[in-house]
Amino acid sequence: MPFFKEENSVEAADVVLKVVGDKTFRLTKPFWYTYCKDVNKRYRYEGDGVQINAHVDPATTDLASVPTFLWGVLASYGRQLLPALLHDQRCEDVRKALKCCRFRMRSQADHEFHRALRDVGVGRMRRRVFWVGVALGKYWAYGRARCLLLLLPHVLIGLAGLAGLVASLLGFHWFGVEAREFGLVLGASLAASVFWWRDWRLPVVAILAGSLLIPVMIFTYGAACIVFFTDGAECVFRWVRNKVAPDRRPRGEWPNTVEAVA
Repeated sequence: MPFFKEENSVEAADVVLKVVGDKTFRLTKPFWYTYCKDVNKRYRYEGDGVQINAHVDPATTDLASVPTFLWGVLASYGRQLLPALLHDQRCEDVRKALKCCRFRMRSQADHEFHRALRDVGVGRMRRRVFWVGVALGKYWAYGRARCLLLLLPHVLIGLAGLAGLVASLLGFHWFGVEAREFGLVLGASLAASVFWWRDWRLPVVAILAGSLLIPVMIFTYGAACIVFFTDGAECVFRWVRNKVAPDRRPRGEWPNTVEAVA
């Protein structure tokens, strides 16, 4: 694994995180990432590696930025932790760069993130989905017009074609359209991905993986609604009970920060 305590060290990185919020942490010790020799030169930074610096207040991280509905599939903590911290630092460098250079620099950072995920042993499919997430973030932050007018419609048309194809094969025909027509829409969407040049994998993976992740999202948010209303009813009951008969038992206090060592 190419993450070490410091430059020219052979000891694995010792990452110390301090909890500073419900979902945020602060890196308290720096570590080093060494580039692999076979990294694509187009995306490689200068030098043999980079130091990931300890955070200075108010800098924080949410580790791998994974939406809550995907936590059962992609965790924010695990093998992807060190690449995520590396990517966080690169993104901060991008925000400080000249506006004309940000998109290119972010592409470089995203490719480095994908390669770092491979270096630490994250599976092929998972690292592709992680990369799609950060690549979508790149277009949203530094190419919003292309994201809204071209990328999202492209992905949605592909998803519609895939959903229609599956539904037709199962015997459900939408608007009288046959499976072959939906297959043509899906095929055209996948083929059109070449027009995204170096990011051609983005719409391909978004279409194919999105068809699996959307049902997960619907189920997760449905379950979350049930839990939310159940917990909400319990909170209301406790509030009413406390108004009628206040609970005067002493309550302990939780520490504001807790350290976690990885």
